[in-house]
Amino acid sequence: MRIIPVILSALAFAAAGVGAYFAAGLTVSWIENSSATAVEKRLALEGFDWASVQTDGLKVVLEGEAASEALRFKALAAAGQIVEAARVIDNFTITDSRPPVAPKFSVEILRNDKSISLIGLVPTKADNANFKDRVARIAGDLPVADFLETADYPVPDAWSSVISYGLLALERLERSKISIGETQVTIEAIGESDAQKSKLLEELTRRTPADITSKIDISAPRPVITPFTLRFRITADGASFDACSADSPEAAVQILAAAKAAGLAEEAICRQGLGVPSPLWSKAATQAI
Repeated sequence: MRIIPVILSALAFAAAGVGAYFAAGLTVSWIENSSATAVEKRLALEGFDWASVQTDGLKVVLEGEAASEALRFKALAAAGQIVEAARVIDNFTITDSRPPVAPKFSVEILRNDKSISLIGLVPTKADNANFKDRVARIAGDLPVADFLETADYPVPDAWSSVISYGLLALERLERSKISIGETQVTIEAIGESDAQKSKLLEELTRRTPADITSKIDISAPRPVITPFTLRFRITADGASFDACSADSPEAAVQILAAAKAAGLAEEAICRQGLGVPSPLWSKAATQAI
């Protein structure tokens, strides 16, 4: 007979537990719904129609795409006036209203006696196949290392001009570094002689397209002077050079100044080059004069 009260007590406890469980569930559901409704009304009143509200237990999750960081902050502040800020979960994203910034397109071409290298970033819609074909024709038997990358942005207005001019320089200069920008081409090269240097500089300057600018630096190796001599004469007819050699522009200026002080009246040129027998050449020459 004692079993019946025990069973009844167990059933009572079970019924109470089930009732408590459903009561708790109803309470949480009521809190979720009331919180979501209150926050949604507040956001609507503030004009944040782009924001949506979800609930997860006592947490209030805000979602949507804010037009700016300032609007995101204001929406969070509005929700924080209805429920505790600790319960607000920020799942907002921000629309980037700024237009994408196009990269700076550029190509650097390096050429020596052994190879040609292409490095840089070019527009996807440019005529890159034709550009590479022309480089290959200029290279001939030389290998071409292609490290170019592409980006799908509008082609700069002067891109065709800078590429064509860069290829002209590449064809003319066998040892060079050609830097192609969107509106400018910078050329550094080594010529075989002063005469070739002057000729190339004149041609490349003259053929620079009107819609771009060019910066050209062509150097020429100084010739080797053999023998490296200086002969200065003073006769009844006046002073003159039979031969004048100098190892630098500064040395040439010093030697010619000494000659003029000694009576040289006519214009003279000191040939500059390699092969000076001593670093004290200019000092010895001026003292001798």
